Amino acid sequence: MELTRNKTKLLCAATWWPPIYMGLFMVVWCIGAASMFGFAGASQASEPVATGMGAAMSAGMIVLFALHAFTMLEGLALLVIYLMHVLTTQHLESNDRVLWAVVVCMTGPIGQLMYFYLKLRHMPFDEAPA
Repeated sequence: MELTRNKTKLLCAATWWPPIYMGLFMVVWCIGAASMFGFAGASQASEPVATGMGAAMSAGMIVLFALHAFTMLEGLALLVIYLMHVLTTQHLESNDRVLWAVVVCMTGPIGQLMYFYLKLRHMPFDEAPA
């Protein structure tokens, strides 16, 4: 697998998205849970506000579902990309290949970040001469 400088930057951004999304998801989930408990004791007078909030929450859930689906597909694509790179690169010894393949498969986004920063970032680029 040939990586150029631009592909490496794109791979870095894609590798950072799943951990960032996990943090954002937890924050949104906690805010949503806190707001639901806040509206649980609402009186009849505030029903239109709660109804408007329900519509906003359902739109937010659609966006959250789309981001979640995108992140899962991107995670699968990253797993394939990293495994292909680990197994086909000539810059790793065979023992290191097996170790990194297990790390990338078993630890998910954290292992992919480790591989990127410990191995991939320091490899020479296969760029065509200008």
